[in-house]
Amino acid sequence: MATTIQSRPELSPQSRLAVRLRDELESKRCICHRRKAAGKSFCSKCQMQLTKELADGLDKKIFAGYEEAYQAAVDFLAEQKRKGRHA
Repeated sequence: MATTIQSRPELSPQSRLAVRLRDELESKRCICHRRKAAGKSFCSKCQMQLTKELADGLDKKIFAGYEEAYQAAVDFLAEQKRKGRHA
């Protein structure tokens, strides 16, 4: 008896983004590879480097501004690291 494998439907780009962001939030590793609390965007050292405006943006919900705020924070932290100001 042959078994049929049904392929899962492809996720839309928006759905893939939501899954990626959710996975990053649930992760216990920050983008700098330090430990972080699940549900937080960054570890405390990275979070402390952010401006108030960037940090406040991370309180938004996914698809209500969080993805833009998260990317802005990632870009900011990368620039800080490039300048040698990363904790």
